[in-house]
Amino acid sequence: MVDSLFPKLIVDSWLKAFLKSPKSTIVATILLAFAIGTLIEFVDQWDHEKAEQRRKELMSYDHQTSQLDSIESSLQSLSQFIEHQKTILKENADLISSLENEKSSLQDFVETNRENVDAVLNQYAKNQQESARGERWFGFFFGVFSSLVASLIVYIIRRIFENAAKKRSKTYPHHNP
Repeated sequence: MVDSLFPKLIVDSWLKAFLKSPKSTIVATILLAFAIGTLIEFVDQWDHEKAEQRRKELMSYDHQTSQLDSIESSLQSLSQFIEHQKTILKENADLISSLENEKSSLQDFVETNRENVDAVLNQYAKNQQESARGERWFGFFFGVFSSLVASLIVYIIRRIFENAAKKRSKTYPHHNP
């Protein structure tokens, strides 16, 4: 409320003065506006001169020299880093080349051994097939032989019982089983 009171007071005063003497109020207003504009220009120029002076101070030779020294140090560090990275890159390239040579020699060895392993596995599979065939024939003949032996045993037991029955019937004629 206090803030809006001051501008209102100025406007009311200006209107009273304008109503009393319009020409002199307009001239006074123009002179006041000119004075305020000049004052603003003067303050702006003073601020600009201060900023320029500060810039010049910052750009003095000592300051520039220290900045150049800092940049030189940074560039040296960067150069060392680049040289270190080149060394690592060369070591990696040498390692890759060495590994590729070793891979090539091992691949020849593996290919040679793969052929040998394949031949051994093929022979093993062939032996297994022959062994399985032999086992099947053995099982078949053993089964036939076992059946013949079982039939022979049954035949012998039957003969024994028949002979025993014949003897009993001769010994005990009234007894017929």
